Amino acid sequence: MGQDLRAGVYLRVSKAATGDLLAFERQEPVCRTLVEQLHGEVVEVYQDHNRSAFDRRKVRDDFERMVRDAKSGHINALVTLADDRFARNERDALVLLDLADQYGVRLITNSEEWNLRTASGRRDFRTAMNHAIFESERRSERLKAKHEQLATKGRPHGGRRPFGFAANGLDHDQAEAEVIREAAARLIAGEPTYAILRDWHDRGITTPGGYRWHATSFRHVMVAPRIAGLREHRGAIVGPAAWKPTIDEATWRQVLAVFADPERRRRQGPRRRYLLTGLGIVCGWPECGKPLIARPAVKADGRSIRQYVCSGPPRGRGCGKLTQYAEPLELYVAERMLDWLAGPGLAAMLAARAADDVDYAALGRERDAADRKLDQLSDWLTDGTLDQPRYLRQKQRATDRIASLDRQLARRPVAPILMDLPRTKAGLLARWDREELEWQRALVAATVEEVKVLPARRTGGGFDADRVKLRFRRSM
Repeated sequence: MGQDLRAGVYLRVSKAATGDLLAFERQEPVCRTLVEQLHGEVVEVYQDHNRSAFDRRKVRDDFERMVRDAKSGHINALVTLADDRFARNERDALVLLDLADQYGVRLITNSEEWNLRTASGRRDFRTAMNHAIFESERRSERLKAKHEQLATKGRPHGGRRPFGFAANGLDHDQAEAEVIREAAARLIAGEPTYAILRDWHDRGITTPGGYRWHATSFRHVMVAPRIAGLREHRGAIVGPAAWKPTIDEATWRQVLAVFADPERRRRQGPRRRYLLTGLGIVCGWPECGKPLIARPAVKADGRSIRQYVCSGPPRGRGCGKLTQYAEPLELYVAERMLDWLAGPGLAAMLAARAADDVDYAALGRERDAADRKLDQLSDWLTDGTLDQPRYLRQKQRATDRIASLDRQLARRPVAPILMDLPRTKAGLLARWDREELEWQRALVAATVEEVKVLPARRTGGGFDADRVKLRFRRSM
């Protein structure tokens, strides 16, 4: 046991915490002292941070590297603080036995060196590993029982602070909660995710960890049952939570419908330059009625002029016979819309919203039940309860019902962008002028049902307002 002992020191922390006896800074000196006492040399130090040795699905990168180094002869001894640092599952225990048997690698801990050259030594090692596995399984059972109990009581499960909540997971962080409510209103009004996140970045709103928001992390917050005051466990809602909702369940269901809308995915893209694209602007030629698209015209002097066109064959579905410059049309639509809102329009829409009596929370619960029915149908197909034809028929009915419910949820008569609008034309115009295009588009989406541009009645001249027919929403 002289200088030929070339040791690899293995350090592992399942969950590092201040004062943890098994933290890296406490493990390494003990292992180095042990190697010195054996007159060996520490060739390599291997560290797996926040890596469980119990879960076989999680790869321990440095453990795997250590095994490769042992097989190559780079090291001939593995040194760690305690047996359960090496392995807490059967697969890794067998790997270590194979290293000792096939490559002569020594396994050393702070308490002993395992003599794996004998049957009794291998038996003792297996016993120690089985005990470590048993303790891990027992701890896992306790944690599962604890989380089941917390879920049943609607209590938070711990972990990192959720956005919108205090560190205890129960009380709201009022500033962040208001940001969530604002984001829900903006999503429902039709504002795209990228515009909301750009605004959050400009305002210095970050994740609980202090990082910049991205679309995935934003969506995770907005679709989480937590913000509706619902407790989720293992991917299913198990009941009301112990904390108060950030937004009501009906509004949350509307947000879910926004994210589930397949058309929305196509609308998310680069920053827009047009006020009306995708918001009900259509061609007024007889027997056409197709949406107008944005297609700038390039003048002889190289200038690009924004315009709306009806795209015809071969790439478009329209007639291809209508073109309208964007700027005068957008100014006219905005002027007419603000006039209508300052008149009877805004009051009528808010009154219709107040009179809405559809139970959107119930529709959302029915949609959840339809989702569960799809899962159940798959189980019945697997276990033979349903044959393939019956499964396909019932699946189609469930899928159709989900699509119908999504359409109903998406039509929920809410217009959050209208709630804080000024009531006078001067106030509306001032607000319009200081807002960005995404806000303006959201107001158009909430107010205007259709903008129909009729064929030109004369050539040349300026903008002809008589060509434009507006239809406003009577309710949201």
